Amino acid sequence: MLKVKGVMVYPSHIKGLINQFVPRVTGEMRIILDEKPPRVVPPLKIRLEHAEGLTEAQVNALDKEIVEAMSKKLKISPAIVWAEPGSLERSHYKGQTFEKTYEQKK
Repeated sequence: MLKVKGVMVYPSHIKGLINQFVPRVTGEMRIILDEKPPRVVPPLKIRLEHAEGLTEAQVNALDKEIVEAMSKKLKISPAIVWAEPGSLERSHYKGQTFEKTYEQKK
């Protein structure tokens, strides 16, 4: 569980909302943590793969749609960092949910 501006957010809820946008996104995502959880300094950053063949305008429109949906349903306004399709590592077992950038700063 993460805490963003006093709002409790579960990664599974974020993933569920992202999956509603498939096939325009691949469904692969990472929550970028700059500090040790559970507290997250806003905005919550999410690395998300867009689908193959989307134009920049389509990606920008999709960005607004996803942020608006998260704002309404989860009460957070994330910053989406777009990734190319296939660029995030896949796992056959437990999926990787977090990118812990705070561990690389040490």
